[in-house]
Amino acid sequence: MLPIEELVRFGQGLDKDYRHPVANALGEQWATSPPLFVRSSATHVFVAGREGDRVVLRIRPDDHAAALERAASAASAWSAAGAPMVAAAPSLEGRHVELGDGYAAMALEVVEGPTLDELGDDLVDHAADWGEALAGLHAVGPAGRELPVIADLPLPRTPDVFGVVHGDPESDNVVLGDRGLCFVDPDEVHQGWFAADIAFALRDWAPPGGPPDLSAEVPRRFVEGYRRVRSLTEDELSWMPQLARSSARRELAAHERHLAPGTSEDWPEWAVRLQRRIAERADALRANLAER
Repeated sequence: MLPIEELVRFGQGLDKDYRHPVANALGEQWATSPPLFVRSSATHVFVAGREGDRVVLRIRPDDHAAALERAASAASAWSAAGAPMVAAAPSLEGRHVELGDGYAAMALEVVEGPTLDELGDDLVDHAADWGEALAGLHAVGPAGRELPVIADLPLPRTPDVFGVVHGDPESDNVVLGDRGLCFVDPDEVHQGWFAADIAFALRDWAPPGGPPDLSAEVPRRFVEGYRRVRSLTEDELSWMPQLARSSARRELAAHERHLAPGTSEDWPEWAVRLQRRIAERADALRANLAER
């Protein structure tokens, strides 16, 4: 997530119609109509029309340009290989990323449909397809030499268990479209263990800092679907506690960075509530990591 002060500062630039001058200027690089604000978290997200279709603009401060370039390049490679990943949309100049007004932006094609987390109880009916879709990404991952390795663990790094991973394949980043499931939001793409990507996808069925309960209905079906496409060994599943702890330590460190500046008196109420939720999540992670 971007720093809360960045979320507040950027949000102050939105007009009454949820347009932003930075997004308007960057959208021109893709010949879009004035982009409409959707949300801010890891990026400032806008949707905009252009001739014949729509695109999603993902905007970050320009010191994040390299990360956006990695994400857009991975999305393009996955999509070109036939994997269930939304395609990046090149700008008028044919680039993945454009800069302007202190910000960087990439554009992704729009996949119409609900995300899996919007399905409520019906998610279980798509759990196997969700696992199959993630295995589809892992099976045809793009070349990862330019991507970071964010965890250094004493586990095998052979191509059957380690490669390019989505990084945030939770249900809110999977869209049920006309052609089936499709992943979006490749912002966290990196090199890692495929089992770590699975554990992250299934975090809603895990305690803070712990592995998912693979006996629960959704995780069980997810793993069954994953195995339709590629192998997932018992050894890999046994790594999940270690991988989940590693992920939790990184998450806790990120939360502590967000909490360190404290609360500003001029923050809106939503920002104060957000920081409170981050503090509660950090406390839960800290407590669970101490027990393990």
